[in-house]
Amino acid sequence: MKHYGFPKAYKLRSKKEIETLFTQGKPYFASPLKIVWQIHHEFNEASPIKIAISVSKKRFKHAVTRNLIKRRIRESARMCFPDMENRLRIQNISCTCIVIYIDKNVQSYKTISTSISQAFYQIIPSRENM
Repeated sequence: MKHYGFPKAYKLRSKKEIETLFTQGKPYFASPLKIVWQIHHEFNEASPIKIAISVSKKRFKHAVTRNLIKRRIRESARMCFPDMENRLRIQNISCTCIVIYIDKNVQSYKTISTSISQAFYQIIPSRENM
C-alpha cells in the first residue's frame, strides 16, 4: 500500500458486511460523527481496516455538500491509516467501521480530522493500553 493511499480494498462495500456491522457493531460518538465499528480477531494483510462513509440526504439536500463532507472524512481517515494499520498488525486484528456524519451543519476539516483521530485511537487501543 502507498504510504497515505485509500485503496479500493479499504472501502467497505459488501451489503452483508454492512448489515452485520449495524446489527453486531458497537457505536462510538465523536461529535460530529457516529462510528459503528467491529473488531475481527484475525489480521487481514490486504485490508486490515475497512471503512464506509455515510452522510444523510435528509439533512444535506445538495449532493455537492454531501460530497464535500465525505471528502473531508475520507481524507481524515486516510491520514490515520498508517498508524492504525501498525496498531492492528501488532495486535493481529482487523477492524470494519461505518462513519456516519450526524451534525446538521458542515464542519471544518480540522474538526472532522480531530474527531476521526480521537475515535480511531479510542476504538483501536495501543498495546500499552490493553
